[in-house]
Amino acid sequence: LFSFGDEQRGKEYRISMLSDLSLDDKGIRKQLTDAALDSFSDLGTISDLTSGIMMSGATQGNASKAIDTSKIIMKAGAATGANPEEMDRALLQLKQSLSSGVLQGDELRSIKEQAPGVMMALSSGLNNLAKQGKLSSEFANVTIGDLKKLGAEGKLTSQVVIDAFGAAGKDVDDMFENMPVTFGRVVQTIKTLFQSIWTRVTDPNTVLGQMLRKALSTATAIS
Repeated sequence: LFSFGDEQRGKEYRISMLSDLSLDDKGIRKQLTDAALDSFSDLGTISDLTSGIMMSGATQGNASKAIDTSKIIMKAGAATGANPEEMDRALLQLKQSLSSGVLQGDELRSIKEQAPGVMMALSSGLNNLAKQGKLSSEFANVTIGDLKKLGAEGKLTSQVVIDAFGAAGKDVDDMFENMPVTFGRVVQTIKTLFQSIWTRVTDPNTVLGQMLRKALSTATAIS
């Protein structure tokens, strides 16, 4: 019964340990919850993605930037209809590529197949960065098809990828806002709110969490 809360606090703790401490634990939890609600995402999923981004070092310990980037990625996947299972597979490949330092090959192909919206966001962000003069002209007018070549050349480094997702925020928001409100999105919102509340109330470091655990232990012993 307490497993999700324990797991989620563990994820938040890992993000905190990887951060530059500009956010305290409560700040990290609030931003993760807000990001999950804004993108209609599972709280645990967006926390795992944020942790993967932090571990890549591409945000230089900035937890807020990592959370914002995670939100953009989740929105991009949802905007083109990727279901939770497809997103999970795509995110696994993305996190592996961030860990290795470069996005290429099978990981790139898998993300394109499972969540094409994520690749759309990446190409859009690369274009935006090139227009701003933050990347060379070879990244200008990049299409999803061009990403394979850039990946093979080792040019889609973790830093470039994370910066590109950040630069795609407005484009992704425009796509996401055109999505219809569905029953599934409403259910996910309720689930995320419950996940956030449950994580707080079962915290063993709080009086309420201690009381709840003691009460459950007593009830279990009686039964």
